Amino acid sequence: MTDSTPHASRNAGGKHRLSFIVAGIAGVFMAVTGTLGTGEAPLLTRLIFWLVVMESGALIGMAVEIGVANWGRLATKPILEGALVAVLIATPLTLIVTSMRSFSFDLAFPSSSGMVIIFGYVLFVSLIMTALGYALGKNQTVAPAAPALGEALIADTRFRDRLPAHLRNGHILALQSEDHYLRVHCEGGDTLILMRLSDAIGELSSADGAQTHRSWWVAKAAVQSASRGDSKAVLTLSNGVEAPVSRSFYKQINDAGWLRG
Repeated sequence: MTDSTPHASRNAGGKHRLSFIVAGIAGVFMAVTGTLGTGEAPLLTRLIFWLVVMESGALIGMAVEIGVANWGRLATKPILEGALVAVLIATPLTLIVTSMRSFSFDLAFPSSSGMVIIFGYVLFVSLIMTALGYALGKNQTVAPAAPALGEALIADTRFRDRLPAHLRNGHILALQSEDHYLRVHCEGGDTLILMRLSDAIGELSSADGAQTHRSWWVAKAAVQSASRGDSKAVLTLSNGVEAPVSRSFYKQINDAGWLRG
């Protein structure tokens, strides 16, 4: 992967930080309202309890989201994917809530029916938090193509010198290997040059892009939309060209946040 990987990692990190902040705010709210029979305890005790519970939920959620995203089977069905994430969060978190609730507030461990009620409550909160997490992820990782293309996509001058004069100063959108030649897709058109894809990627090391297929390299800012299915994807670029994402590159591209939205 090229420079797009740390860029995406910073976005993912920002999303997770926001998730922990939201979880903390929710914990304060639950402490103040005395949720799940904790209202008789001192405020400080409730605050510590709910902050630990909610931040634990955020930590579990981060691990579950990564696992489900890497699994990839529901990548094209975000509602089902989100529901699965919420259930996988709520199951261990229910055990954490009931155990800590009994220990911290000297309450009897709930019966099976009580556990079901608590699970339903935790699942409801998990669904809300998961929906917020997906919304935060979309805002953190997806940017409209037009403003992004307004930023300079800096490529090595040596590579640009290989292009026709009318394409040298435009944005490089993608590289497509065609036998011994390389088709360079630019904002102002495309051209063929005699070069290997691997050499071109090396010369474009300063550009924010990634190899998506053994025959393709794509500039991240050029991606307008993505369609996914069965551990493969197709990226639609700003010039209408469709670039494939093969199985071997799918996980890296998905982890970098290119396929969300």
